[in-house]
Amino acid sequence: MKNIFGKILTVAVAAFAVVSCDLNLFPEASVVYRKGDVILASQDDIDASHNTVYVYFRAGVGGFYNTLEELMFDGFNATLDYGNNYGPIHRTDDTFTASDQDIESYWSRFYLSMKNYNIIIEATDNVSDELKENARFLKAEALLARAYSYQQLARHFGKDYDPATAETDLCVPLVTVYDQLAAPKRATVKEVYDQIKADLDTVSVIFAEQGEDWSEVNAKYFTPDVLRAMYARYYLDVHEYAAAADSALAVINSGKYTLSADAAALKAVYEADNGTEAILQLFASQDEAPNSYTAYANYGKDNRSTTGYAYSSYFIPSKALMDLYDNNDYRKINWFKQTTDDPLIIQGNPINNVYLFSKFFGNPNLNADGLQHGRTAPKPFMISEMYLIAAEAYAQDSNATKAKQYLNQLQNKRKATLTSGSLDNIQKEWLKETVGDGLHMSNLKRWGVGFDGRAAQTNAAGIVMSTPASSYEGKTMAADAAALCWPIPSYEIQITPSLVQNPGYGVNN
Repeated sequence: MKNIFGKILTVAVAAFAVVSCDLNLFPEASVVYRKGDVILASQDDIDASHNTVYVYFRAGVGGFYNTLEELMFDGFNATLDYGNNYGPIHRTDDTFTASDQDIESYWSRFYLSMKNYNIIIEATDNVSDELKENARFLKAEALLARAYSYQQLARHFGKDYDPATAETDLCVPLVTVYDQLAAPKRATVKEVYDQIKADLDTVSVIFAEQGEDWSEVNAKYFTPDVLRAMYARYYLDVHEYAAAADSALAVINSGKYTLSADAAALKAVYEADNGTEAILQLFASQDEAPNSYTAYANYGKDNRSTTGYAYSSYFIPSKALMDLYDNNDYRKINWFKQTTDDPLIIQGNPINNVYLFSKFFGNPNLNADGLQHGRTAPKPFMISEMYLIAAEAYAQDSNATKAKQYLNQLQNKRKATLTSGSLDNIQKEWLKETVGDGLHMSNLKRWGVGFDGRAAQTNAAGIVMSTPASSYEGKTMAADAAALCWPIPSYEIQITPSLVQNPGYGVNN
């Protein structure tokens, strides 16, 4: 593993407080940093800032930050006991407004993180000669984290990148220098993606200066392969398909990552955080727990179960999602648990023979009680996504042979039925493979498709929300639905009147 800092630094949640208090670098409510200040005066300062990059990066990966968008679409039904958790975004009805607290949390998480990345990026150019090499590598890490943050924001709050309209379509405010008094307007989609590319290009130069490729499976820190995966996503988003395929294949052909050999190996990827598929697997422990996937699991003691344990999941897989999988598909075997001894409790009654989404039930080693509570080490980049990007890029470039090649390689390893490399088949495989990973919204926008209904799975009649049908089982979404661009949070518009709201949310449209 590349580690220029001389010691391994864990990515502790406590570092939110430790770094802020000890170094006074990252203000929450007052100005403590001004342009030109020397805040990286020693190797310890660089080490702490390195730690800060990963603390803030990890805070916006996995759990809530993936779940929020997944529940918008046709893959999941709300159970009768979901308690309106994620209700507005699941229904995307009149209750889904610019005041939605989940959307505000998503927006603020990435802008808070980027404030800190921007301070670090600027500070790395103002160090003594003996610190320049390590400071420069730190700069690359902060730039890569910033590029990731802007892509996440662009994918959720902006339109899909259309080369014909990207220069005028509004995206998100582009802030690359810390200025607490700034009131930026929304940049265009093209401006935001140009900044993402500029950041990635600078990282590429700095990484190349290291003279080695330290990429490895399950890497805890950014590597050249993480950068290549980011390039693959960038090029796919901006419809530069040849470059997207090349970037994805550079990771695939490295030979460092392999798709799981069998069902047990795939199970270990998420349940034990041990496998051969993660390009980046961030640090996680009992004391430094990752974001949790509580919407799907909620497993615990319950005396209404014969085993003494039961599930109280807020959302369960829909018929549309379950019907995608063959029965022998390793993903169906591992990522969908049919309740038997440990039932699903709905309105006080134990329910068996329904499927729960178990992909993110979690690693029991991350909990003191040894139970699965929806915590798994965050894995924002997986080798399977590179196969999907390669397949889609070739399909978009009308190379059906190459598209089929990489699609079939993935399908074969999952024991799925092999199909042609048509875009429709690739789209289905995206959902089958990356369900729960927080990629579905950007995929639908890129493809220009919506969905038509989300009927309940077999045996789930009467335990999922069904009234009104237009919000639940009968929910539909057009390809150009307003909900595919999330609202700019109303609080942000109140404090920054120059921000223009997205269409469909009633303010400054």
